[in-house]
Amino acid sequence: MDQVLKLAENYLVQRVMGNHTPLTHVNKAIIVMGTIGGILSTVALVFILFGVFQWLMQNVSPYEAYILFGGMLLTISFILFGAIAFFQHRKKKKTEAFKNHVKNEILFNLKLAEQEFKDSKILEDNPKICAALASIVGFVLTKKVL
Repeated sequence: MDQVLKLAENYLVQRVMGNHTPLTHVNKAIIVMGTIGGILSTVALVFILFGVFQWLMQNVSPYEAYILFGGMLLTISFILFGAIAFFQHRKKKKTEAFKNHVKNEILFNLKLAEQEFKDSKILEDNPKICAALASIVGFVLTKKVL
């Protein structure tokens, strides 16, 4: 019986703290490269927008250039806000799906452990020892997970 509980404990801890969690550790090199790429992309976007504005100023009247350039910037900002909302919604759905998956696995394993306990009649024979053991197991799992 102890073997089954140890296997269940190890399985649950590995599922909760394993590589399947959405909160994976990010490498520092990836952060640095992403920051540099973001800065370079921002500078490139500024030059492109400045070039477009200068081109508009030479080809149309200044009022039309301001209106067209403002509309273009507004369109770009709406596209960016839409992309941000889409990615946040997608991340939320993945996180919820993962939490539900872990919850279902834990409930399934707890039902299996409960059935094992009912079959072995340990709880009826030694209720105090079972309560103490459950407290210790809960303490150990809390220490490992947190």
